[in-house]
Order: sequence, then C-alpha cells, then structure tokens
Amino acid sequence: MGEQFARGSGGAEAPVIAEQSQKNRHVILMARQCGICGRSRAEALRPLLTNPQLRVFSTLVMDAATARELLK
Repeated sequence: MGEQFARGSGGAEAPVIAEQSQKNRHVILMARQCGICGRSRAEALRPLLTNPQLRVFSTLVMDAATARELLK
C-alpha cells in the first residue's frame, strides 16, 4: 500500500494526490473546531475548496460552526 499522507510542498506530486486519482481510492478530510480555543478551520479549508489543484479529497466532514463560517 502507498503512502497515506502528503509530506512537504515540493514541486513533485504528493503521494496522496497520486493515490486520489486512482480508482477505488478515497481520501477523507475531517475538519472541526479546535478543542482548546474553539477556533474553526474555515480559514484553512477555504483554499482547499476554492483551488481545484488542491481538491484531493473525496469526502469532506466538518463541524457545523466551520460550515457556517465557510458559507459567510
């Protein structure tokens, strides 16, 4: 089985991107508020949702507060 996580931001295609493009491969992205400060992950998620080259996940799971912030 291949690598599970992308490491670094070099010019080469990250393993997770290569694997996502294969059939029968799924990448689940889970985002929730910080358990310590309560800050949402909307700021971190926005680039992943707006840049097609960064959309490497097949399923996105998030908490309601983060979803509401993204819809603003």
